[in-house]
Amino acid sequence: MHWHVVAPFIDTVKNRNSQWLIPFVPDKNCRFTCVRRPSKEVNWHDRLVPVTSPQEWLSLWQQSREAVRNVEGGIITVFPQLAALVGIQKVFLRRRFPVVSWWFNTNYYTGYKRLLAKTALRSIDRFIVHNRVEQEAYSQWLSIPIERFEFVPLQTPIYPITEFEDTEQPFIVSVGSAYRDYSLLFEAIQKLGFRTIVISGSRALKGLTVPSYVETPFGLQKPEIISLLQRAKLVVLPMVEEGLVAGTVSIAEALGLGCPLIVSHRRGVEDYIQHGHNGLLVQPRALAPLTEAIDRLWQDDSLRDRLRKQSRQYALQNLTDVAAGAHLGRILNQVATEFNASSHPNYRATARTLP
Repeated sequence: MHWHVVAPFIDTVKNRNSQWLIPFVPDKNCRFTCVRRPSKEVNWHDRLVPVTSPQEWLSLWQQSREAVRNVEGGIITVFPQLAALVGIQKVFLRRRFPVVSWWFNTNYYTGYKRLLAKTALRSIDRFIVHNRVEQEAYSQWLSIPIERFEFVPLQTPIYPITEFEDTEQPFIVSVGSAYRDYSLLFEAIQKLGFRTIVISGSRALKGLTVPSYVETPFGLQKPEIISLLQRAKLVVLPMVEEGLVAGTVSIAEALGLGCPLIVSHRRGVEDYIQHGHNGLLVQPRALAPLTEAIDRLWQDDSLRDRLRKQSRQYALQNLTDVAAGAHLGRILNQVATEFNASSHPNYRATARTLP
């Protein structure tokens, strides 16, 4: 089947990532066309508000409309906004084609926004989520059968290890913005006195008193962040329990770089972190467990070495583009087979209302 790929990061002229997972799909019977985005990509960490702006919606609409207009087989969308836009066109234009929504991760909405989401997304054939807890949660929220939600580990770039732990000026790194508990981390660091670098957006740090041991550089480029993660003595991801999931991207990236990792044990992290094997899990919002875990990992060279090895090994086995491409190929074949076997529009044939 011929699939049109629609993602906000696709720029077939300038962006080398525009091929996405296409080169890693093993099934050569699948053909792909990338639909170029009409405007620049957004830096999500630096956004002042965590919502899609009207200008962004317009850009995504134009991209999705191009895909629907030219679809020959099916459409793959990346991120929920594009899934909703393709889905609403499929419903109201009464078009018949399969849709796979990759990286479906969104907030819960109520009222008319939930109604719009249910209307737009009922025609999506498969939702790919990157935390198992999202399967049941989104199924219930959208009244869509759970069978249409599939967990696939989030792929991350596996960079070569070119730098190692800085033993002369050791430091901790913490990264990310969503649902972070930097106030708790700052309390722990104030007690321990360990140099710490927090890589986040200004929104996540607003109103917090930053200890003298903590540095908060803004505007770092990707190579600088990768360098810091590789040279860090350990990486800490403190998170609160609010929100459905959080930290998945940061966890995957840290595992890919073989970082000794401490993560708050909130929903979804167990899909990636096995306590004591490829990271340490600590109770959220609890100062003593976090402080003790940081101190333990800082002092224990052998534990850090073991976690480095096992986190990198886990990523190489589960989080590569090759692994994700294999999952994508399998899912596309399943969806194409289901679609071709149906004699009715797919969204009518498969949509069922949950009790």
